[in-house]
Amino acid sequence: MEIAIASFTVAFSGAAAPGPLLLTVMRESAGQDLRVGGWLSAGHALIELPVVLLLGVGLLRIDTNLIMPWLEMLGGTALIAFGLLTLRASAAVDASAFAGTRGGKLTPLRLVLLGGITSASNPYWTLWWLTVGVAYIVQALILGPLGLLVFYISHIAGDAVVFMSVSALTSKGGRALGSRGYRALLVVTGLALILIGASYAASALRVV
Repeated sequence: MEIAIASFTVAFSGAAAPGPLLLTVMRESAGQDLRVGGWLSAGHALIELPVVLLLGVGLLRIDTNLIMPWLEMLGGTALIAFGLLTLRASAAVDASAFAGTRGGKLTPLRLVLLGGITSASNPYWTLWWLTVGVAYIVQALILGPLGLLVFYISHIAGDAVVFMSVSALTSKGGRALGSRGYRALLVVTGLALILIGASYAASALRVV
């Protein structure tokens, strides 16, 4: 029970912090519903499953100081590109964006993939798992495979609660704002992703 509570709480606080995936949840949820947050959270959970398994069986033994600059550069570049695409999408927004659909683009598969890619593109997500995540997994493994399972389920449950709650709130706000407000939301989130990506890339260049 202690493992479950700790895992859920840590995941909850981490998911609620501003970051690429949370910004993506907000952007994609405008004019939609909480299911968007659920599918994005599913993608996030899927990308975390192999990480938990690898750490659990002791296969992940790498020097974070050595690879961190490269993770920052790759992740930063991906986030900048994603931010630019978001800005481009903002120019095409009209009233139809709030009719309840987006031309079939918001498919569950697309959202699951987007959730996984956005998570993996964040270098600090990797660093978190190689530091805080490792510590919690070590504690969970005291109970063996069952402990690892409880840790993983509790962790993704905390993420899902946050992302679906944010998605539900943003969906209501998106309908109230209208097309102009939604365009502004896309611009703000696009610029935020670019700034986050640029900070990662700049940090990597200072080290390399």
